[in-house]
Amino acid sequence: MSLPKLTDITIAHLKEVYQFEWSTHDFLVSDEQHYLRMHDVPMHVDGYLIGICTQGNIKMEINLTVYEGGAHSMIITTPHPVLKVLETSADFRCRFIVFSPRFLTANYINPHVLDRFQFARVAAVPVVHLQPAEAMQLQTLFIYIWQRFQETTHPFRKEITGNLLMALLHDFEGAYQLHFQQVQKKQSRKEELNTKFHELLFRHFRQEHGVRFYAGKLYVTPKYLSETVKGTTGRTASEWIDAALAVEAQALLQNPDLSVQQVANELSFPDQSSFGKFFKKQVGISPSDYRRGVPV
Repeated sequence: MSLPKLTDITIAHLKEVYQFEWSTHDFLVSDEQHYLRMHDVPMHVDGYLIGICTQGNIKMEINLTVYEGGAHSMIITTPHPVLKVLETSADFRCRFIVFSPRFLTANYINPHVLDRFQFARVAAVPVVHLQPAEAMQLQTLFIYIWQRFQETTHPFRKEITGNLLMALLHDFEGAYQLHFQQVQKKQSRKEELNTKFHELLFRHFRQEHGVRFYAGKLYVTPKYLSETVKGTTGRTASEWIDAALAVEAQALLQNPDLSVQQVANELSFPDQSSFGKFFKKQVGISPSDYRRGVPV
């Protein structure tokens, strides 16, 4: 079954693609036999995705940065990242869970508990390479959650799953902090500024296209911000903004229910013409040609 051409890939869509029986509108848990069938299509996932790779390799682009994972890797994405799976090896397998904050609320868990977790922040590193023993501990919890959630006749199935999920999230946070605490302590002031810029960028780029906005929020000059970001990443702040807009535009154009004008409006362009010129400059073809599948 092909993936629906929708901007937001919801848990319901994932259930259809993978033909899972063990899911609700707000929660999905996979077994090891399923892999990510979403190659080459930029998308948003409407929920938190946490996974553990059990074998093989994966390369994916998350918010314009490429990450690679393999056996014993932990994968985490927050809701609505710009996600594209670039490659998976033939033997790639993983277990993953997708859940929305609504699932926590429905199980009497305050969704703001996620605010305490470093891995749940927009600028968090989404792929963490673990030691085999650490990965096995997480995998054991994934398997147990999968088994308990299939007990459809149990009157407290969802409540049990919610509490097991919280245990898993605390283990994820523990592993994340163990592997990145020292790195975070050694971050220079310029690296910290770059991190804060990217946190702002992926919150505001749909509405704010100018470097001046981000510089103002960070209390630095546009020139200093752009030079700092380029020195850290190889791209200027303006280039990052343009790249984020271009990838988001491609994701939106996957939705046949949105006109090109609506995509332009969604990304705060003054009109369809200016959006078209921007898109062609960044991608190499017009939005209409891209939608028709014309090769770049």
